[in-house]
Amino acid sequence: MPILQNSINANSTTPLTTTQGGSGVSAPLVHGILVAEGASPFATKVLTNGELLIGSTGADPVAAALTSTGSTITITNSAGGINLEVANPSGEAWVNVTGAAATISPGIGYTASNAGTVTLTLPAVAAYGSVFEVSTGTTTGGWIIAQLALQSINYGNLTTTVGVGGSLASSMAGDSVRVLCIVANTTFQVLGAQGEINVT
Repeated sequence: MPILQNSINANSTTPLTTTQGGSGVSAPLVHGILVAEGASPFATKVLTNGELLIGSTGADPVAAALTSTGSTITITNSAGGINLEVANPSGEAWVNVTGAAATISPGIGYTASNAGTVTLTLPAVAAYGSVFEVSTGTTTGGWIIAQLALQSINYGNLTTTVGVGGSLASSMAGDSVRVLCIVANTTFQVLGAQGEINVT
């Protein structure tokens, strides 16, 4: 039978190359996703449960699962599904500090539950807009928010002494504060407070 002009011989056992409009692959992997490689044969990416193709500039996309670097989001992968669960719907995790000291992390709330005063030190790195909270916990030991060099906290029209000598502290059980970073790494503002807070 004559071959018509511009037709393709479908009886060929050799896979069509990409320049001929084919994939260049004779037996692609089962359940695989074909990724174009220019004039070379297509590459095949096979995904496991919950994986996605993640872009990579100038390179093939990578098959990878979603990950969470914090403790507030749990990711569960299944066949054909990805479940994201927020541990605390308010978006803020809480840590109960039973020791004498801890370093504050932005986005975390802290309860002070030591028999003595709990010293909570401001983070060395805090982005503008990040927030943290401090509250009395299960004891009456109280808390103090300590500062690093060049840091200060505004409380109404009062400002703590700049640097390691400045602090905010509770004066009685139940005292609490919510604090916003208004200048990255250095300046913080009390958004709300309960009780009588000591400014040093």
